[in-house]
Amino acid sequence: MAGDTLRAFVALPMPEPVQRYLLALQRRMENAAPGAIRWVDAEGMHLTLKFLGDVPKAQAPALAALVEQAATSAGPLRLPLTTVGCFPDPLRPRVIWVGLGGDLSRLQQLHQTLDAGLEELGFAPETRRFVAHPTLGRVRDAIPPDDLGSLRRMLQHPPVLTGAPPALVGRVVLYHSTLTQAGPVYRPLAAADLTGES
Repeated sequence: MAGDTLRAFVALPMPEPVQRYLLALQRRMENAAPGAIRWVDAEGMHLTLKFLGDVPKAQAPALAALVEQAATSAGPLRLPLTTVGCFPDPLRPRVIWVGLGGDLSRLQQLHQTLDAGLEELGFAPETRRFVAHPTLGRVRDAIPPDDLGSLRRMLQHPPVLTGAPPALVGRVVLYHSTLTQAGPVYRPLAAADLTGES
């Protein structure tokens, strides 16, 4: 039953200065391809480590404990913004994202620690390669050919990320996601500071 489950995921929230920078970047990109993209709001600017889907509410305490345990495997992560990209490619863009650099090996270790713990709780292990990226937006369905052409040109020559603030990420959060007509609403269920070695 839907009332017995919640839609959940684990993510690293982006610091507020980075959120403000990404909102400004969205405005620049909107000018290049007006109306082509449904933009993510500031609340949705996070780095997803694992999407869990619909999980039993009774499992929430075990997931919260796992998040706290995983947080001890890494210290705060420096993850500077590097480039604008898209999935699957610039000719067929569906998801627009920002790439990250910096402490990627420690981020990967955090992801693997979390994934191993989730597997012990009965979740399927991740089979896709983990690509660290906050999502900026999703391409709208059935956009006019001219708008699609503008979007493709922009993604083949993406904006340069000059003056981006340093992204020091120090917290991992278990989120509950509620889908509404206005878009998803995210509510933290549990959070833990990254307290492992830097």
